Amino acid sequence: RLGSCDPLCALSDRRERAFVLALNAVAFLGYGFFPVTFFCADPSLKQWVPAWPGADAAQYWGNLAGDAAWTVEAALLMW
Repeated sequence: RLGSCDPLCALSDRRERAFVLALNAVAFLGYGFFPVTFFCADPSLKQWVPAWPGADAAQYWGNLAGDAAWTVEAALLMW
């Protein structure tokens, strides 16, 4: 993608970059649950987030979101 391309190609490139950025944001937030659950106790998190599912569930779903986002990103960039 080093050469110039038509406006449709440029729009597609911008959409792809925005989608990759969104996937990386999901991965960052998902993997960010681990330090939160490691350094904070469950009762203190329950005060800040009333719908807190618990440390184990937050780590599981956070890791799943991060892994899924990075898997989709890799597949998208190889395609």
